[in-house]
Amino acid sequence: MNIYKDIPIKSVKNFYGVEEVVKCDVYTPKDNNSLKPAILWIHGGGFRPGTDKNQPYIVHLAKEMTKRGYVSISTDYRVRDDTSDRMGTFKDALEDVCEAFKWIISNSEKYGIDKNNIMIAGGSAGGMLAVNLCLKGVIPDRLRNSISYLIDLWGTPKDFIVPNGIDKSFPKTIIVHGTKDDIINIHLSELFIEKLKLNKVPYHFYPIKDAKHSPKEHLDDIVDFIIENLMKESSEK
Repeated sequence: MNIYKDIPIKSVKNFYGVEEVVKCDVYTPKDNNSLKPAILWIHGGGFRPGTDKNQPYIVHLAKEMTKRGYVSISTDYRVRDDTSDRMGTFKDALEDVCEAFKWIISNSEKYGIDKNNIMIAGGSAGGMLAVNLCLKGVIPDRLRNSISYLIDLWGTPKDFIVPNGIDKSFPKTIIVHGTKDDIINIHLSELFIEKLKLNKVPYHFYPIKDAKHSPKEHLDDIVDFIIENLMKESSEK
């Protein structure tokens, strides 16, 4: 595969008023003969410094999916030492991942991406951002229509930034969550599934038995689960 590191997406002001450049890494398959679906990977870390687009399990998942023919894009976003302003912290981060999504569409031709087949994936805090990015009203509908799948890895949020943002146009969803997650309770994913069912949104759920938060020992199984359901979707078209 080809890996392009530290590509600038946007210059922003961080919590301290200092200019900061949001960057991404792009992983592309060696075979570039046709347009490929893309996955935007959003790292976790509790919205605090210390974790970025190089988070080991995000890099592992990005590489494994690229080996299987997908373009992977792992993005940074603004984080804060001081998270007393929870909503301000979250809104900054969400704004940055929305910009990363728009960047993918704008640069789709350059990296061989099918701009009508972009998946949004995130783990933990990144999962919260991924879910919220997909809500109706967060990004314009003409861009939201490019989202083919949401991949929520142990990151279902307690609250949604748009309370009624899940409707029948919400993207098809894959949810992975450990049954013994001690940081983000699996019950939040179960409530999320109820909302998906109510709006007739197709979903696939992988509750990992006895797994806690960020179950890195199950990454290969998670990749298999994602691929199996994406392939099933493709064969049914």
